[in-house]
Amino acid sequence: MRTTASYELFPDAPSERAMARARYLAREGRVADAEKAYRELLAEHPDLKAGWAECFELLRGQGRSEDALRLAEGARAQFGDSAFSLALKGAALIELTRYREALATLERAL
Repeated sequence: MRTTASYELFPDAPSERAMARARYLAREGRVADAEKAYRELLAEHPDLKAGWAECFELLRGQGRSEDALRLAEGARAQFGDSAFSLALKGAALIELTRYREALATLERAL
């Protein structure tokens, strides 16, 4: 039999707690608060790719493709021309119907 102490119920790392908070706010439909939480997370933990990806999806899901593109450019500044940052940018360009640029960007991600 296992006790509750043997399960990791609450995240320990500050970045994990911040991610959990942002996810909770997004799940509750508090988009502005979730975006603020994600941006605070990225300011404190800029190397956390999951934070970039989830904030990007939050913006894209709200139809804020220009904001998602700006966030992708921020990821590119942080991670360089990595597959991750280029994939974010390519996805944003697709949403903006800039297909030729998107294709070229996504090909660079390969």
